Amino acid sequence: MNIYKTAVILSDPGDNKIYHADTIEYEGKLWIVPTWIESPFLSYKLPERIVCLQTLRHQKSDTHGVDYILNDPIPRYVLYGQIPHTSEYAAIVRIRPDIKVPIPKIH
Repeated sequence: MNIYKTAVILSDPGDNKIYHADTIEYEGKLWIVPTWIESPFLSYKLPERIVCLQTLRHQKSDTHGVDYILNDPIPRYVLYGQIPHTSEYAAIVRIRPDIKVPIPKIH
């Protein structure tokens, strides 16, 4: 599985950093993976959540070490917190999907 990078800006007040998040292809779409669940006993990692990139305004990029750039800031909770059921983002986030990405072995 290819892992791409997406530049993300959070809309939270006082947070003006650019974050680089992993992005994967799943079910024919691109999904942002903010964090991974890894175990030293497993040969794979699992996304803690995924966020559908294709429903957000974005563009392809070949600069700044990223493959995609989100055009609009998004709230921190979309990537890291609890998503309110009434949020416009609720439908594009999946928590702990059954996706296993192999971890390369270090020799």
